[in-house]
Amino acid sequence: MMHAEQFPLTYRRFALVVNFDADVLGMHNLQTRIINSEGTDLIRSDIQVNITSSPFQVIANFENFTFPAPGTYEIKVTLNDQELGSRLLVVNAVTKQKTNLA
Repeated sequence: MMHAEQFPLTYRRFALVVNFDADVLGMHNLQTRIINSEGTDLIRSDIQVNITSSPFQVIANFENFTFPAPGTYEIKVTLNDQELGSRLLVVNAVTKQKTNLA
């Protein structure tokens, strides 16, 4: 869960860590998508990975990623068009608290 006072929210840096078991070693297509609540891809990354062992770990770094509005976003990861998993990320709007310090 993330919180922000203003939107669009540009998040300077975050990392996605994916651990999975692989049945077949070698080159594979790994796809990462961040999808908004309407089902639109905000970002889609397709990379070739050389899986050398199982379990295998991939770390994807995102820089200056913009969440256009509050809402629920889905991060989805597939390997060779088979879903490895997904997670929901809730981005909330918060109101700045006024303090009355005397």
